[in-house]
Amino acid sequence: MKILILGLLLYFSLHAYAENDWKAHSVPVMPDSELQHMIDEITIELFRSPIKEALCTTYMNTYSVYHSLGVSLRAAQQAFSECQEIPRAPSKILRKQYYLSFVSAPTLDSWTDFGNRTYLFVDDNMTREHLKSMLLHEMAISLDAKTNMLYTTYLTYLASANSNTSGFLFIDISNLNDYEKTLQAAFNQATWKPISMTFAALRAFNLELAANGTPQLSNHQSCVTSFMEILTKIKTLPAPPKSEGVDQIGELLAETVSNKTTPTSKEHEAQILEFLLSDRLTLKDIQKKEVTFCQFMTQPLLTGRTLYNLFGAGPRPRLTGGSGGQGGQSSFTSSLQSNPRFQKPGGVPDLSKEDLRLQQAIEQLKKIKEGLPPSK
Repeated sequence: MKILILGLLLYFSLHAYAENDWKAHSVPVMPDSELQHMIDEITIELFRSPIKEALCTTYMNTYSVYHSLGVSLRAAQQAFSECQEIPRAPSKILRKQYYLSFVSAPTLDSWTDFGNRTYLFVDDNMTREHLKSMLLHEMAISLDAKTNMLYTTYLTYLASANSNTSGFLFIDISNLNDYEKTLQAAFNQATWKPISMTFAALRAFNLELAANGTPQLSNHQSCVTSFMEILTKIKTLPAPPKSEGVDQIGELLAETVSNKTTPTSKEHEAQILEFLLSDRLTLKDIQKKEVTFCQFMTQPLLTGRTLYNLFGAGPRPRLTGGSGGQGGQSSFTSSLQSNPRFQKPGGVPDLSKEDLRLQQAIEQLKKIKEGLPPSK
């Protein structure tokens, strides 16, 4: 399989959010469309990839795959057939719906909102491999178990991994020692939105690397360097479009959590970052390996159990403009410079037969859109 380096967003163009333009110029991916067939095929591929176990442990049955990933029932059956020997937990994710957006947004690849609606931004150079990367990234975002993870949730996952139970466990934190209180403070501080979004982006990046059999960012210093590069850009993002209806509940909860940990000054922010990115702040990961907090928070962990994580369903973007280093040793920017996929113009790879098929599928939906009202 050709190695695919994830493009992580480094900045947004302001017009990408203007008055929800990209939502108004989107069209739903129809169930019988060629693009839906390609989404189905890519999803089945991912269930046969090196991240098979991570995906299979997320879903309880065929219907949960169908419901969460927005694939056809037949594709869900094929994907889940890869999971028969792997233990699973219940899945409680909102039904996925894909939309294509034709508005000009060159620095934005995709976006999943709190309603599990995924918007894919298309252009003339979109390839099947690029589509696969976008779908996997949004899958990672929708199923991310570590978004706004608190210390009690961390302990629950450790206990669940050790006891092989699918039920809820009671975690007593009434008598924490100094080390445990330090970890509790770290998880709390990591819920500040810019920090939370940065860690989420790096987890999605690592999942893309894992799906392609590529070493993930695991070195602590590489983790810190990559974190600071992405954080610097994320802090400059304009406000995303507001959610509507019941989606506002999740958005308000996430904002409430973030507001409680917002730094009071630049000096305070520097202290928080020094604390969270210290190589002395360590803990056990799910495999009981001692890692730094930065390493732990960039390790992907998927869940279909939204009751464990009230704030894990988005919205967070997939951004173009950066990528990860081989083996985690080089920066996003330097790796980007050697990746022809993200060199525009003139660096776009030749279109394969599958790429041309994708372009035709997009064109079909574009024609259908001309007879449809703007999506809501």
